[in-house]
Amino acid sequence: MPASSEHLIENFFADSDVQRLVASTARSSPLQICFPKEVNVSRFVAWLLDPSEGHGLGDLAIKSLLTEAWWNLDEATVPVATKRFLSPANVQTESFSACVVTTELELLKEGHGDRSLDVLVIDPAQRRYIAIENKYGAVQSPDQLREYRKRLEKLFPSFLGVHILLDSRELKADDDKWVQVDYTWLTNFLEESEIRHSTA
Repeated sequence: MPASSEHLIENFFADSDVQRLVASTARSSPLQICFPKEVNVSRFVAWLLDPSEGHGLGDLAIKSLLTEAWWNLDEATVPVATKRFLSPANVQTESFSACVVTTELELLKEGHGDRSLDVLVIDPAQRRYIAIENKYGAVQSPDQLREYRKRLEKLFPSFLGVHILLDSRELKADDDKWVQVDYTWLTNFLEESEIRHSTA
């Protein structure tokens, strides 16, 4: 008597090789599962970077992001002072506890309407800022990054600026003064925070 279709399906899924294959396809990236809007991802990143928020991480996220940026400096053209600032030996011994974080900072583009930078981290005491343009599911507008950088340099002429393009598509920045960081940084940082005894 031939086996029923139901019996064959049960045998198929009972096979240990099939079970391993199914387990290997499980997704572990919540950002890919729910694909939130860019503005929500920016707000989450800003919350994570704000040392005064209740996540209990202090300035660890800022240090992690800047260290990741240092790893990606080869593809950017940044001033020597910025490279020195981003060196892990410097970043890990600095304190960023006085930083202020804001989202959707309006940077005017004359004649073309208003545009907003996604996240800005400012350390007024140390006279430095970290500009983050988040492109989660979005594309760069022509000259957008260059215009943002020029505007920030005018707003903060004596500040050291770090410009980071956070991009899920890993597209090349249209301004080589921006350091590209992908979302692997965020995933890795959250996983490390989960296993860190002091923050888990």
